[in-house]
Amino acid sequence: FIFLTITKLIIMKKSILNISLLCIVFFGFTKVNAQQQTRYSQFMWNEFAINPAYTGGLNYNPIQLSYRKQWQGFSGSPETFTFGGHSAINSKMGLGGMVFKDNLGGAISQTGLMVNYAYHLKLNDNSRLSFGIGAIVNQFAFNNNKINALDVTDPSFQGGVQKNTTFDASFGLLYKYKDKLKIGFSSLQLIQSKLTSLNTVPGSSSRLIRHYNMQLSYNFLINEKLSLEPALLLKATEVTPVQADLNLKAWYNKLIMLGVSYRHKDAIIALIGAKYKNMFLGYSYDISTSKIKTYNTGSHEIVLGYHFISKEKSKSANPLF
Repeated sequence: FIFLTITKLIIMKKSILNISLLCIVFFGFTKVNAQQQTRYSQFMWNEFAINPAYTGGLNYNPIQLSYRKQWQGFSGSPETFTFGGHSAINSKMGLGGMVFKDNLGGAISQTGLMVNYAYHLKLNDNSRLSFGIGAIVNQFAFNNNKINALDVTDPSFQGGVQKNTTFDASFGLLYKYKDKLKIGFSSLQLIQSKLTSLNTVPGSSSRLIRHYNMQLSYNFLINEKLSLEPALLLKATEVTPVQADLNLKAWYNKLIMLGVSYRHKDAIIALIGAKYKNMFLGYSYDISTSKIKTYNTGSHEIVLGYHFISKEKSKSANPLF
């Protein structure tokens, strides 16, 4: 929020601001209340992106494209593109990957490639424990030319396009019981890679920060046509408090999905989805509940996916989940 407020002042009101301060706020190098990881309202379709242990663990192998426009109407608000998927290699292993791009008003962007591997250990006939690791390559870019400053001679605006490529890693655990109960824990940006070439304040610690996620969900089969699945996602970093996403979605006849989520101190989210044969389409709309609600008309996120039937798990009685 601090970053976007500053960006709005720069772009819309053309205030003079040292770019080094802007970079520090965005990347979370100081102890501000912000996270560096991409935010997903439809995290239930992108579970492998926030926990590598989910990779190859479904009854189908998904490939999907998503687009998110956050805080519509707010100049310079974030937008995110992702494309990726994952698959079971055999009954014990899964492999997946994703490419993504985050863009904030054109001045700051992040482009990355993520590769995940998971090993699924069968505990008994009803449960299993999965371990996942991931590798990610990020390129952060800052384009001073996208900033409209009153004082164009300010040296902070003379750097042109600055880029920094980093490597980092992730780790995750997942316990699954009867394709109903799922409990997961993950840590992202384990290495906390340094950003050395971006323009920051001398002496500042310019690096990524470690993120932690905990996921919990349970699928209730009400009858042959209706199922309900509540889910909880807890997110935290070493310098920020825990943020909770509460979600409830309902499937009718395994074809139509309706859901609602609440992100603590941030947004209320409506979700809708439809499945036709092996294709899936999901849409979510965030209504801001924080102080920034007066500056935007909500956030939009759309997911388009195709589900390949997994030969290893084709005998499952509940292939959607």
